[in-house]
Amino acid sequence: MALRVTAAGVGGASELAFLKEPGDVIAVRDRSLMLDCQVEGEGPISITWRRNGIPMVTGVKASVLANGTLLIKNFSKRRETNETDAGEYECAAQNRYGMLISRKARVQLASLPKFLSHPESMVVDEGGVARLTCQVNGIPGANITWEKDRRPLRPEDPRYTLLPNGVLQVTGARRTDGGFYRCVATNIANTRYSHEAQLSVTGKNT
Repeated sequence: MALRVTAAGVGGASELAFLKEPGDVIAVRDRSLMLDCQVEGEGPISITWRRNGIPMVTGVKASVLANGTLLIKNFSKRRETNETDAGEYECAAQNRYGMLISRKARVQLASLPKFLSHPESMVVDEGGVARLTCQVNGIPGANITWEKDRRPLRPEDPRYTLLPNGVLQVTGARRTDGGFYRCVATNIANTRYSHEAQLSVTGKNT
């Protein structure tokens, strides 16, 4: 797809220079996406876009704005064919003096697949330490929080610690810590809940 931009040269300069190049971005399914490509130089300037090295075609789905920005409507991935709008995008600016190619911008589709692992039920002695784990890979990385009996854990309780990789550690376990715990993973693509795991806290042997 191409767009001709009529622009006066800055300070009489004929050479092209980028004011803005496309940057790496994570796109959300069914939402619009804009990639920058703003150029200065003597006009007229022709702006073209490529995806994975293949020239893009203007249509209902994608268009080039007056400033050279690429607009993709309803960024998608088709489940049936596994086709996706993700890939490497670059723009090219050309005037009668030559052509300038932008950096390649990596565009990924935001995703939050199913959990790789779920927390497992466990029994711990009163005063002991319990560790509940869950694992999920998301784009971008998911924010992990925990719920007990379907209610968010109190972050102000110092006995509850969220360790790296989504591990919940409960120190100085008490009878009141017993209940059903689940992991909550959230990113811009989705929110997922793990299976529930029961934590049982037993009295110390006398």
